[in-house]
Amino acid sequence: MAATAQSTYKPDAKKILAHRKKLGWSRRAFALESGADEKTIRAIEEGGRDACQADTLQKFAAAFEKGGVPCTW
Repeated sequence: MAATAQSTYKPDAKKILAHRKKLGWSRRAFALESGADEKTIRAIEEGGRDACQADTLQKFAAAFEKGGVPCTW
């Protein structure tokens, strides 16, 4: 089975952090809601990741929208 290439994007760390805080979610809670790894969330929010996969951002957006915070990248 061949690997497929995924697009990567620069995450908006400030927006991700602001949305998470607005919902009152810890990183752990956000990880559970989004299905993303807590270490990934921390790295993005702290500026340690300059790119992430599109599906990670889609997971974030879906979690925010489920929580009632509209998300547009």
